[in-house]
Amino acid sequence: MFLKKNIKIINILFIILIMSGGLCYNTVAHNLVTKTLASSSFFLLGLINLVFSFKNEWPKRDFASIMTAGLAITVLADVVLEIDFLIGALIFAVGHIFYMTAYCRLLPLKLKDFSVSLILFISAAALMLFAPIFDFGGPVMQTVCIVYAAIISVMFGKAFANFKRNPETITKIVFIGSFLFTFSDIMLLFEYFADAPRIVNMLCVNTYYPAQALLAFSLSKTNN
Repeated sequence: MFLKKNIKIINILFIILIMSGGLCYNTVAHNLVTKTLASSSFFLLGLINLVFSFKNEWPKRDFASIMTAGLAITVLADVVLEIDFLIGALIFAVGHIFYMTAYCRLLPLKLKDFSVSLILFISAAALMLFAPIFDFGGPVMQTVCIVYAAIISVMFGKAFANFKRNPETITKIVFIGSFLFTFSDIMLLFEYFADAPRIVNMLCVNTYYPAQALLAFSLSKTNN
């Protein structure tokens, strides 16, 4: 009963907590502990919304379940990324696959859903292959980044396609969250592999946490 009456307030408070945690990590205490706490908060929001979805037997519970798993994997990737970039990136890729799978539970996958994905991937791959500003330190890391770009392009493309086909509240939230997540990863690419200014890191973090907050919040909109 408490959860049902206060779910909107809980979401608002958690979104504030997530944003504050991200800001704290980026400006005050740039360390693994702060990052873990900030990232864990968006998983907890997703978990709370998942429980609420199941308690009320909302129709999109399968979407909520897969998204919550994706949020958990994303938290793990956040932590590991601070220790080992390559392994962290691979875990993030798995998280994107979970997100994309969840999006397919909102609307079935169609071939035309890949049109935006293809444009985004070709652009990203060309940038990583031919732009002289990037230094990947060898073909292995460059290949990993290109494969990662393919996965996130499919994830974003599906979010965009869902929004275009059925612009209801949940697809709007998911699309905006996915856009911010993709933008954050682009900034991360410049931060790690190009001689980027400090503003790039700020853009990366300050779009990443709003992205995850929105994706976790989307679970509260699975009632139709």
